[in-house]
Amino acid sequence: GDFMKRILIVSFMALLVGGLFAYFMFDSNVSNSVSVGSSYNAKAFQIGVFSREENAIRVAALNQGIVVPEGDLYRVYIAILNDKDAISYLEQYYGSVGINYYIRDINVSSEFLDKIRESEEKIKSCDNKNCSNIALSILNKYEESL
Repeated sequence: GDFMKRILIVSFMALLVGGLFAYFMFDSNVSNSVSVGSSYNAKAFQIGVFSREENAIRVAALNQGIVVPEGDLYRVYIAILNDKDAISYLEQYYGSVGINYYIRDINVSSEFLDKIRESEEKIKSCDNKNCSNIALSILNKYEESL
């Protein structure tokens, strides 16, 4: 009850602060740092931003996600997709199971997108039992590409 409520409030505040921080930190230099032709946009389903790695690891473990360090922060992603239909399918799925997420643009390589194309097709027809597993297999490929 109360403990969960506190965790949710703290998580939400962390997301808010992390989001604002990231917005102001990266907004000004994003356009210059992307070299044309070498990176592609994907959407990361982010469920938290943490300043302490152990908190990020715990949340990732509970939600079949991965921890992606970025500067002093640790982001937890539960899915990374490029295909529009797969993205909207997962949005509906996470909504139906009550997972709160924030969709974040990230840069990925074209090789990564090639590797996940098949999994993205599977996402579009996944049922509740295997959506998270397919998403996790994509996340593992993303971790390998880091």
